[in-house]
Amino acid sequence: MTDPLEVTVPCPSCSAAVGFPGRLCRSCGAVVPAAVREALERRLEAADEDFRDGRAATRSASMILLLLALVSLGGGLGKYALEVSSDLAGRQDQVGALGELAMALAVGAVFFGCFAWARRNPLPAVASGLGVWLLAQVASTIASPISALPIGVGGFVRAFLRLAILLFLVRGLVAAARGQRLLRRMTR
Repeated sequence: MTDPLEVTVPCPSCSAAVGFPGRLCRSCGAVVPAAVREALERRLEAADEDFRDGRAATRSASMILLLLALVSLGGGLGKYALEVSSDLAGRQDQVGALGELAMALAVGAVFFGCFAWARRNPLPAVASGLGVWLLAQVASTIASPISALPIGVGGFVRAFLRLAILLFLVRGLVAAARGQRLLRRMTR
């Protein structure tokens, strides 16, 4: 492992060198503005391949959370629209569909929250997203055990989608851990 690359920007208050992560100037203690920190990070991305890889891994992890939020929201709304518009849907079916929609919206909102959190701290954000998704799967299976079985084409599609989502979340967790490890090395 090589020593971290020293890339700095001048402190706006005292002109001392500010390095990564650069939230406070070590010389005068002034808070370094976000624009200056972003300039420092752009210089680091251009100068250091490990830093660039770490940033790419954390962006990848957060994008997985955004994708899952959109899939959860879109899938929940689409399923609700299909179930409610069916001529065969009774009152009990509509109430069940509304409960499933509420769960999909809640899970989607949590994924959006984790996506926003991942910009600052990707590893716990992705781990939380994975935990929430797993809890939602357990709750769904408890509520309707038969729906968890891959019966028929729809059952196999749901099982495939669950496996794909699980793999995406695990991939995001691995990417976030890798990114955090690389970025931590830069702060030494």
